[in-house]
Amino acid sequence: MEILISHYRSDIVSGAEIAIVDMINKLDGNFDFTMLVPGEGILAEFFHSNNLNVWVNQISTPRRKYPGLHYFQSKKNSRELKKRNINLVICNTFSAASRISTASRMAGIPYIIYVREYVKHTPLYQKVLRKADKLFTVSKDLQSYVKDMVPDREVELAYDVIAKEDIEKRILTYKIKHHRHTPFDSKSPLVGWAGRITQFKQPHLFVESIPYVLEKIPSARFVLIGKASETEKNLEETLWKRAKALGINDKIAFMGQRSDVIELMNEMSVFCLTSSREPLGRVVLEAQLVGCPVIVSDSGGQAELVDDMVSGLKFDALSPDSPKLLAEKICKVLSNEDLAKNIRNTAFTRVNQTFASNQPVKVFESLLKNEFKIMEGDSL
Repeated sequence: MEILISHYRSDIVSGAEIAIVDMINKLDGNFDFTMLVPGEGILAEFFHSNNLNVWVNQISTPRRKYPGLHYFQSKKNSRELKKRNINLVICNTFSAASRISTASRMAGIPYIIYVREYVKHTPLYQKVLRKADKLFTVSKDLQSYVKDMVPDREVELAYDVIAKEDIEKRILTYKIKHHRHTPFDSKSPLVGWAGRITQFKQPHLFVESIPYVLEKIPSARFVLIGKASETEKNLEETLWKRAKALGINDKIAFMGQRSDVIELMNEMSVFCLTSSREPLGRVVLEAQLVGCPVIVSDSGGQAELVDDMVSGLKFDALSPDSPKLLAEKICKVLSNEDLAKNIRNTAFTRVNQTFASNQPVKVFESLLKNEFKIMEGDSL
């Protein structure tokens, strides 16, 4: 069974790409995968490093300026899909559908959109979703959101799997070397935030919560990991300026984009995810596997990963008082070691029994096999 997985960008390796690689590496040998990327770059290198077949093909998305270009490229690619004996196409994000969906329809090859984002509720995007043969989502919250957009379509829940083996190996290496990755003393409780610096992830809540935490726990220190895209650099600069205005420059480290987030989490006393509505929140699962207590918003897919006061803490990220509410949760973890220990243990056990288990793989595999049964039935 030949499956093509399409990706939208070639210049980044995000959680979506890591997640799909984790998934296909755990599937049985009945499937052969090719990764379609729209150009050479870091993403193609990432797939090659995982011993995957890569098809680099620069294809434009539908545009008003050159509406014919996408059509002719799609016509050419439809022939290539047949030549490669592709049976099924998976668009790994909603955006990725713009790269290959037209060619798939021209070739008569069914395609799935793996929705990993809260797409705009517009007639155009509803039309894109309806054209797909199947829709997958990565959380119950996102599944509900997509169903509201296209109530006439079936939307499948296909949670990501997280490969714990690599994380465990990195943790072990870190503990052996015991080289500290953050700039603060190990005696200071460390509070962390990590992600792309963008509006919906609300990193400003993290910065604004710091003075409230320091009032109760003066020894606490903070790290913010990640960077903004070129179009949102002003947001990143605003965070720096706000930290200076709050007088906390020496209490927080802006660490930029890092490849050692797992190691950094080993040094954190608590990890915060402040997004207003995250599709899932892979970084939360990583923190739970590391053994770092997490605090998340009570809305979105990330809320599905935490039982409040059991496997983590939740706060209202949409409240006008959200910085204070976040600070209260941070202080609760830092000031109660028994609570922190129970949360670490419970979260670690649960993530190993769910997202780090073979359970999501079995669901995904079953969905794919069911799709092939439908295809075989249609061909009879």
